[in-house]
Amino acid sequence: MPAPSMATLPPPRKRRLISIGSVLGLLVLVTAFLPVLLAVGVVADLLTGPRKMRFTRLGLFTSALLTIEAVGIFQNFRLRALSGFGFRKGPAMRRRYADLQFWYTSSLLQAAERFLGMSIQIEGLEHAEVGNVVLVGRHCSLPDALLPSAVFGRFDHELKYVLAGGLQWVPNIDLAGGGLDNTFVNRSADARGADLDPITAMGSRVSTDSVSVIFPEGTFFTPERRERALARISERRPDEFDRANKLQFLLPPQHGGFCALLDGASTADVVLMGHVGFDQLATVDDIVSSVPPERPMKIRLWRFPRDTVPTETKARVDWLYEQWAALDEWIGENQ
Repeated sequence: MPAPSMATLPPPRKRRLISIGSVLGLLVLVTAFLPVLLAVGVVADLLTGPRKMRFTRLGLFTSALLTIEAVGIFQNFRLRALSGFGFRKGPAMRRRYADLQFWYTSSLLQAAERFLGMSIQIEGLEHAEVGNVVLVGRHCSLPDALLPSAVFGRFDHELKYVLAGGLQWVPNIDLAGGGLDNTFVNRSADARGADLDPITAMGSRVSTDSVSVIFPEGTFFTPERRERALARISERRPDEFDRANKLQFLLPPQHGGFCALLDGASTADVVLMGHVGFDQLATVDDIVSSVPPERPMKIRLWRFPRDTVPTETKARVDWLYEQWAALDEWIGENQ
C-alpha cells in the first residue's frame, strides 16, 4: 500500500499518538499471546511446509520487529530530552542520533537474517569507507530503505535521507527525522519542481563523515507504476521516453531531487547502490510467500568521483540515465 502524501498527514502530536500507540499496543498483544501465536504457526507449518517453518519464522520476526521499534521509540525520547527538546543540535547530539539510527537499521536486518532466514552479500563495500557522498539507491521495498544506514553506518557516517512524507507514520523514522537532518517530501514534488530547496540545503551540509541518501524512483517498482511513469514522461519529457522505456526492473529516475542534492553537495562523490532480492519484500503477501528466501540478497556499490559527474543539469540527467541503465542491466543479470 502506498504511503499517504504529506498533505494527508495529521499534525505531529496526533500522528505520533496514533503510530506510537499502535506499536506499543501491538507489542503488548503479541507478547501476551506469543505462545499461542507460535503454537498456531507451528501447526500451520506442519500442515503446509515443515521444512520452511514459514509461519513460525514470521511470528518470531514480528515480535522482534515490534520490540526493536519500541526500544527505538524509548531511545528517541531519551535523546530528545537530552537535546533540551530540540534546542541543542550540535555535532555531539547528531552523532548520538546517527548511532541510534545505525542500531535501529542494523538490528532490524539482523532480526530478518536470524528469524526469516535472510542472508545478505555486499560487493564494493570499500566504497562506503569514506564519506562526503550522495548515495543514489534502488527502492523496491520498505526494508531496502534500511540498507544505506546499515552499510555506511558501520563506518561511523551520519546519514541524511530524502524520504517520502508518508514514512513519518513509522515512529522511529518520524522521531529521529529532526535529529538526523532528514528531509521529507511529497512523492510528486520532484515532477512539480517543489520541495527542492530543502533538498539542496540538506546537500550543503554533507561533510567528510556524512552521506546524503536519495531514491530517484520515488516509490516501489510495479508494472503498473512503470506504465504510469512512462505515460507521464511521454507527455511531459518526451526526449527521455526512449531511455525510460528500456528500463525493465527500475522506474525512470525522477531527477529533480538528485540534481538539487548535487547542487548543495558541491564536492561530494556519488555512490550508486543496487540490490536484488529485496523486491520479494514489497508487500505483506510477498514477505509471507518468500520466507525463507531461496537465494541470498545481493548489494552492490559503485563509486563515482565528483570530477566524473557532470555539472550542467541536462548532462547530469543524461549521466543518471546512463547509470540507471547499467544498474537495470546488473539487476537483470543477478535476479
